[in-house]
Amino acid sequence: MKKLVRRRINKHLLLLKAHRYIGLGSFFVLVWLSISGLLLNHTEILKLDKRFSHNSLLLTLYNIPEPQFSKAVKLNQSWLVAIDNKLYLNKLNLPLSHYNLPFLGAVLKQDLLLIALQHDLLMFTLQGEYIDAIHIDANIKKLGLDSNQQLVLNTDQGCLISNEILTNFSACPALSTIDWAQLDQIPNALKQQLSLIYQESIISLERIILDAHSGRIVGALGVYFMDAMAILIIILAISGVIIWLLRKVKKRRSHFHLKKKYR
Repeated sequence: MKKLVRRRINKHLLLLKAHRYIGLGSFFVLVWLSISGLLLNHTEILKLDKRFSHNSLLLTLYNIPEPQFSKAVKLNQSWLVAIDNKLYLNKLNLPLSHYNLPFLGAVLKQDLLLIALQHDLLMFTLQGEYIDAIHIDANIKKLGLDSNQQLVLNTDQGCLISNEILTNFSACPALSTIDWAQLDQIPNALKQQLSLIYQESIISLERIILDAHSGRIVGALGVYFMDAMAILIIILAISGVIIWLLRKVKKRRSHFHLKKKYR
């Protein structure tokens, strides 16, 4: 009888120790999962999807490829550069979320930056603020300015010239002298700066937290580690319930023996 009681006590102590060590071992993971879960639940409020990491170590972990510089135009002292599917005015990323490249060229008309896409003419301030867009019912091939600084578009339907306020297009005069926008080679110094800015604008804080939450941030080993921690947390919950039940049974037995003793 005593041996049986000792075995039960030993098993109970072993379960308590296992529960304690699993709890200690998974403490920081549980805290991180809770914090990251709360952050991800409030992504829109915290704007995590619009904030980006500038940490070189994190960028290395994600193995961000070198950007592909496709086209560039020099505009006085500024550069307009197409990198993959983004446009940069010097170091400023222009908002083009509703439009698709290819970027065909750009010109400066007084205080306006005019950018030609395949079917759209986009207008920005010289500070990179979006103003408006004009849809063109033709495939734009290139754009330029005539001798009177009027905007000219070369399209698959012929040459079109705009009025002064860019509200109407008509056929170009036969003898118009046009200064077409030319694509240029981007300087190496600017290319290096834009490469870093581009890479730092790819990985959002939302993605980093999500990948750290699941373990994917360090690859397959991180996923397996989080799987192992999930199993340990399940064991922790089950062992906690078993310990509670054992204590409850023990308490009832003690109460029953006390009642029996004093009858």
